[in-house]
Amino acid sequence: MINISLVKPPDLRPNGQKMLRESSRKFNQFFKKSNALTR
Repeated sequence: MINISLVKPPDLRPNGQKMLRESSRKFNQFFKKSNALTR
């Protein structure tokens, strides 16, 4: 499931860049967890 707010360019909001970094960090953590589970 992809969050629609991630698809928008980050410069639409003043804190867009920060939010994008935060969500990508969370996504990376989740991805690593699921990778460890499927291994």
